Amino acid sequence: MLSSRTIYDSGKFDYFVWVVFLVIGLLGLINHEIWLDEAHHWLVIRDVENFSEFITVESVDDQPFIWPILIYCIRFFSDDIIAFQLFHFCIGAVSALLFVRHAPFNKNIKYLFIFSYSMLYEYLIISRNYSLSVLLIVIFLIYFRKKGMLTKAIVLGVLANTHFFAAILASIILIYELNPRIRDVSVFNKRKVLAYMIFSGFIILLFLQLWNSLDHAVMTQYNTWTFFERLKRMVSLHFRSFIMIPDFSSVHFWGGVLPFKISKAFGLLAIPMFLFPVLLLQTRKVRWAYYLTTIAISIFLFSIHQPIAARYSCFIFICFITFYWLQKEDLIDEVNRVTKYSQYLLS
Repeated sequence: MLSSRTIYDSGKFDYFVWVVFLVIGLLGLINHEIWLDEAHHWLVIRDVENFSEFITVESVDDQPFIWPILIYCIRFFSDDIIAFQLFHFCIGAVSALLFVRHAPFNKNIKYLFIFSYSMLYEYLIISRNYSLSVLLIVIFLIYFRKKGMLTKAIVLGVLANTHFFAAILASIILIYELNPRIRDVSVFNKRKVLAYMIFSGFIILLFLQLWNSLDHAVMTQYNTWTFFERLKRMVSLHFRSFIMIPDFSSVHFWGGVLPFKISKAFGLLAIPMFLFPVLLLQTRKVRWAYYLTTIAISIFLFSIHQPIAARYSCFIFICFITFYWLQKEDLIDEVNRVTKYSQYLLS
């Protein structure tokens, strides 16, 4: 008879955990009343007469076109909004399965990650374009890290066109990938320059999509915030990245964090939360990449006067997992190189 430990270590147990994840997610989806920020793309698709009108309307939205175009395609198969929700659900489901099967972490970390608030609620049940960003991040980490510079630039360029946060993350990852050592940033060759040019083309494409919506990105009702009010929200962003406990005692729990409701003093924990990644990100290169990403996202949110929604904090958590993954794989590759070299010397 197989022991419980043997069953737990088997690949089949990964699929069992994934199915549990799907069941919980479906229960959440069935009981989730879709919000306007989820449904507005679908409502546009329902009312426009052709694709040209659809693009015209979407050009004043503050999101890239990939997500609404995918939803537009779903419209050909079904008029029911549940089709759109299930499509999004499948994206989150594939992301979770790929992570469980391929992430270079032990099972405990992988299972905790997919059952986190970010993956189970924000990027599975709530139908927004963030889940598409997460899926492409995972696909890049699994299938494209060993590819050439130009391939990496193309895949990361597509990732950049899923969301502005994803564009920031993709930019830092590209720099990380094209420069094996920090001092290599100032060293150029033809392939590296071409890779940067290709990626820059995708960034230009992103800004062309967002150009008509730049004024809409600034929410006038938040323009009265003082410098310190915005700074406080930036600080809370990092607290909620790692300690996201919704206030389920409230009807609108997605906007509140339980520790903050108990005491505002919990906000002081944001400082150690900002420093916490140093404990797990051991190499100087990966630490720099992580902090450059989070600081860039923080500055962006600070400048557009937006409130710090949970999905923003959750994306910082995704950034941390991304760079933790990069570090793990790099350390594994280094160990393999040393082992191979040692075997060569001993042979």
